[in-house]
Amino acid sequence: MKDLLRKSLKQHGVSAEVTSSQMMIVANEFLQDVLPPFRQMDARAMSLKNEVLKINIKNGSVRQFLAPFEQELFQRLEEKFLKKVVSRIVYQISREI
Repeated sequence: MKDLLRKSLKQHGVSAEVTSSQMMIVANEFLQDVLPPFRQMDARAMSLKNEVLKINIKNGSVRQFLAPFEQELFQRLEEKFLKKVVSRIVYQISREI
């Protein structure tokens, strides 16, 4: 019985990591779609934890540009994964994108 439980938990953890990775791909594709060509390297989705999506940005102007598109990103993720996966977006200014 213990072995079955461990195996189940292990599979769930791997499944959750794969889903999180897929969400990062969708979020990054969205960022590429909405950002102008000369700014596409200025933002990148980095992590998803407890329904909070963390996006690294180069500067504050990128955050201001992305703000009107947040609801659209929420909708795209919900459509793709058939459930609410992100409730909030946090932006972090970072040199490493």
